[in-house]
Amino acid sequence: KILYEATFLGDETVPDGTIFPPSTRFVKSRNVFNIGIRVWTHTTKLHLIQGS
Repeated sequence: KILYEATFLGDETVPDGTIFPPSTRFVKSRNVFNIGIRVWTHTTKLHLIQGS
């Protein structure tokens, strides 16, 4: 039984493939939706486990 699960809805900020000059700071946000059976609290963290 999967308790925590999410689905990717899309990029919120910087699109994939965007090129920045060296040493440029940026923040990339993604929109995800909880499709699991557990409620996400304010301490819930998402970690990339596969992909690039």
